[in-house]
This record gives sequence, C-alpha cells and structure tokens, in this order.
Amino acid sequence: MVDNVEIAHGLDMLRIPDGLVVRAQDIRSFDQKKLVVLISGSQAEPMSSMSRIAVDNHRLVSVEENDTVILSARIIPGNDRAIFRMLDHMFRRRALVYYDNNAGLIHVPGTRARKNKSCCCSL
Repeated sequence: MVDNVEIAHGLDMLRIPDGLVVRAQDIRSFDQKKLVVLISGSQAEPMSSMSRIAVDNHRLVSVEENDTVILSARIIPGNDRAIFRMLDHMFRRRALVYYDNNAGLIHVPGTRARKNKSCCCSL
C-alpha cells in the first residue's frame, strides 16, 4: 500500500505534503488521534489486512472504540456475507463504521470521478 501511495504521490496524482506518509512499522510511534491508515482488503479476503484487523489479528494495527472505519469500496455481490461479518467485528469494537449502502455517498467508481476522489482526499 505504501508503494502505491508513493507512486501516486510521485506522479502528482495524490498530493500529500512530504514527510506525512508513515511506514506501517512506524505507526505506533505517532499520536493515534492524528493518524489515517489506508488498509487493503475491503472485500473481506480472509488474509487481508482489513479482515485481520477486524478480528484483532494484525501485528501493527488494531481498531479501538470510537475509531473511524470507512469502507470506500462497493460491496461486490457474493462477498456481502464476509464483508458484513468483518464489519460486524468492527461494530463490536465500537468503531464508527461507514460503508456504501448503495446510496453512492462513499464509493466513487472509475477514473471519471477523479475530481470527486480528490475532494474526498482533501477532507
């Protein structure tokens, strides 16, 4: 994930001030209230980071009460049971969970929506 962010940043497709991208192994040394963690595994793949975090089985990241979890991907039919099971684990940890409920408020599909993605990143 860090490589993808660094490539996008280098291509000027993702504007992040220099020095703000933190390697996973260093996140515990930062103030958790000032940290945004981008995690893969939005379709609840069994060994993905998101799935492991949901069941508190990730060596670097955990979800605590009042942490905000945003699932930015659309739920793909067939994956819905696993995704909702993963989200249920997040809810049990009393995280604030946001996901696209087909209203189109979170998921931004395709490259046509680049401006919308930029707006979301600036929040």
